[in-house]
This record gives sequence, structure tokens and C-alpha cells, in this order.
Amino acid sequence: MQKASGEKMRSGELKFTANGRKVTRPEIVLEALNKRMLAMEKQRDELKPQWLQDWQNSQGRGESAPP
Repeated sequence: MQKASGEKMRSGELKFTANGRKVTRPEIVLEALNKRMLAMEKQRDELKPQWLQDWQNSQGRGESAPP
């Protein structure tokens, strides 16, 4: 994402880029961020040692469960 100039920020008009393309709708930015977050959570869960996965499952806190 690019920073907008101070003038644009005051007017409420922000410009974002995603994958090198200009994005005008906030929903697109939120969707991209959500997909990235889910991918990172999956990667985190795959890196957990088995003993931690077993303990979290026994506590009713499966993968990607909040603490």
C-alpha cells in the first residue's frame, strides 16, 4: 500500500495498490488482507510442534483458535 499525500488524506481520498495495480474499493483491500492473514495462520499452525497441537486440542483450542 502506498501512502497518500496529506492533502488527499484530509479529503478522505486514499490510494492503494495491490499486486502493482491501483485499487479504488476498500473491499478489495480487505479481501486481500483477509486472504493473506488466513494463509499466514495456516503456515503458523503447520509450524507448531506436535505436543503443542495436542495440548491445544485437549483444551478445546484447535488450529487458529484465539487464546
